[in-house]
Amino acid sequence: MATPTLTQNHYFEEQALQVMRELREAALGLFECLPQPVHRAADLEKSLSLSRTLAWQLHRLALGANLLAAGAHVPGASAMEQALRAARKVGVPDECIKRVAHAMDRFETLVQEHAGDRATFTTMINSLAGEETDTIDLKIRRQAFRVNSQAWGLQVRTFLACGMIHPGRRSDLDEMIILRGLREVRRLRTDVPLRVSSQLVMDAASNFAQSHAVTGTGQLGEAGPKLLVDFCTTPCPGIVTRIEDGCLHTFLEDSPLGTAGQQTVYLADWTRDIEWQGDGTKPNHHIRCATITKPIETLVLDTLIHRDMFGKLKPKATVYGSLDRLAETNPYRFHEHETVPIEAHVKNLGYGSGAVTTPHVPRYREMVEKVCRDAGWDAGAFEVFRCIIEYPLLNTHVQVYFPLPEEGKW
Repeated sequence: MATPTLTQNHYFEEQALQVMRELREAALGLFECLPQPVHRAADLEKSLSLSRTLAWQLHRLALGANLLAAGAHVPGASAMEQALRAARKVGVPDECIKRVAHAMDRFETLVQEHAGDRATFTTMINSLAGEETDTIDLKIRRQAFRVNSQAWGLQVRTFLACGMIHPGRRSDLDEMIILRGLREVRRLRTDVPLRVSSQLVMDAASNFAQSHAVTGTGQLGEAGPKLLVDFCTTPCPGIVTRIEDGCLHTFLEDSPLGTAGQQTVYLADWTRDIEWQGDGTKPNHHIRCATITKPIETLVLDTLIHRDMFGKLKPKATVYGSLDRLAETNPYRFHEHETVPIEAHVKNLGYGSGAVTTPHVPRYREMVEKVCRDAGWDAGAFEVFRCIIEYPLLNTHVQVYFPLPEEGKW
């Protein structure tokens, strides 16, 4: 196959811009013929007796800031016919209505020639529209969750991934407790392996760091995680752990199918003496991440940072993925061009264990307070940062990147 030329690569974009301009101009002409001026979608809704959704689509088509982004929200053919019938009833001239109908036919031809269907066209036009466009929407991700649940025989209500960062024994060291788990996980097929999590802790020099159980005495316990029995399903599920290439894998033991075998499991471990300062060749940073390896309804990715460490932070969330490296978990091996168009934001929820409360994780505050007591930490001293993604796509990698100062505060 010949390598596409620059002109061929931009052919769809040129065609889309031309057709969208024609459709926008036709819609604007229709607006100008309405009895009342149109400034907001509500004006269209009222003057043409349209649904709120249809009025919003038409308003965005004609007056939206991003012409290509509006292409993802052009009304369907039947909805546009409904709008044109309503326009005719309020006295809009046939010439204006025919112009919109002709532009709409051109748009439908564009969709069929370049995409074949609206869903594919939306993906293509969104890739051209830039930052203002919508991302892979919730409806599509929910559908993917249902399909993957059936395909892989497994589904999870909530995946919690919480990292708590505390000052270490020196200003160039920190220590971390990772609290993680699955709420209401169930198998839909027999003999399906159920991995609770895969944990990878690396310092600033990309060296692997060993984690240990939190004992309740302020001391490190045996290697690997410890179940938070008081917050797990009763009877408490069994776990199996193993380490491969510096990564700690935790599996849930076999359980009955369906709702009868539904389980909730949380665990935590503690890693000390992590070097967070690099060699000066690149900015200091901390990355919290979660790799989606099973169908999940809600990801709760939290980072709790002790107030005495770094001062004011401005984290950024990004979703990555690579079809060539589906099993990739190392955050440093993803590149900017491997971002997945899923909207991800980080919210600063304030200080203290009360800030972690969420309906997605019942008794979460109690969990954090217990883990802190066991470690001898002050649960009220942590600043809480949260990234939530509903129906994250399978084999994506959610990262929260924290730029850090040159020196610690303690």
